[in-house]
Amino acid sequence: MPVIIFITYSNYTVFGAPQLILKYWSRKKSPKTQASLMSASVKLLVFGSVGTWLLALIVIESSYILKVTLVSILTFFASYLSAKLRVEYRLLPVNLAHVLTSFTLLLLIYLFVTDIESYLVSLLVAKAVMLLIYVYFDFSFFISSLKQLFKKLHLKLFMAYLISAVLMTLNGLIISLILVMDRLVIQSWRVSEEILGVYQLADTISMFGYLLLTTVFFYFYPFILQKVRESKAFRSKYLCIVILLSCSPLFVYWPLNWVTGSLEGRLFSTFQGVWSVALAVSLLKISIFSYSVLMTFFVAISSRSKIIGWSLTTFIVLTCIGIIFNKDLSSSYFWLPITFCFAISTLTASVAYFEFRKESFIYRL
Repeated sequence: MPVIIFITYSNYTVFGAPQLILKYWSRKKSPKTQASLMSASVKLLVFGSVGTWLLALIVIESSYILKVTLVSILTFFASYLSAKLRVEYRLLPVNLAHVLTSFTLLLLIYLFVTDIESYLVSLLVAKAVMLLIYVYFDFSFFISSLKQLFKKLHLKLFMAYLISAVLMTLNGLIISLILVMDRLVIQSWRVSEEILGVYQLADTISMFGYLLLTTVFFYFYPFILQKVRESKAFRSKYLCIVILLSCSPLFVYWPLNWVTGSLEGRLFSTFQGVWSVALAVSLLKISIFSYSVLMTFFVAISSRSKIIGWSLTTFIVLTCIGIIFNKDLSSSYFWLPITFCFAISTLTASVAYFEFRKESFIYRL
């Protein structure tokens, strides 16, 4: 488990280098500005790769260090090349890479995997397949990036890109923490394994809808960044959508309650009450998604202070709620995620409405 967790969260060690491409590439029209962006991004990838290796030396067993580091590095560079393709709306290579990578990993697991060592080898092969596909479809960008790696580092420009990348990474990290905060609170109650199992299953069920939403958003992310940055009218419409999303748990509660109620006792019947908990956790996931959509707005307009301010505010509010609920209350399995949902939705709707009023005022001027 520590190995898998390390691979999952090692993406943060590159400080959002792929996100720099997503955010800035469409703005850089001249070869010179594109080269400077590539230079900063690819150097961040290299620094992050070295940092990942050093961190692996500390926290990972020696027999896994090389494989884990290589898997992480391949993931870094694949994400970097994928970002360039997504900005240019070349989604066929992206889709092809994901499908073939998943198929390769699944096949190797079926034929070859017997332990964590063989799984890491299979994952390494699958990530190599993904990277090779991206290199094939954008070989010129790959070669240009390698050339920029060996050119002089312009410190002032690099630091400007680094600050932007760190802020996007901080935002992503806080969203990741928010996603697991309810489970961390419940685990602190020291309840039985049966109760933890019920809640974990409910969380897994709710993640299906969350992943569906984020996958759709993933494809439109470069387009959204560009339109929010360039169009005042689009910014106002986008903020209206954020407000509706943050209020949507109120509207979807009844249809979801009907669905989960009809499944209670029929599907996963050995996990008593799992569907009522799944309803609450699903509402929480919707509110977290609306929050991430709002933060994309601030990323697009490069509002550094608001990214930091609202990310930390949301995290502090949820931490306070977690402290209040930090005791074994059987009646809280439903109300804990509901309370988190209400807090996140209220914060998101309030901030989006404030920004909408400001954008509407600017647009009228």
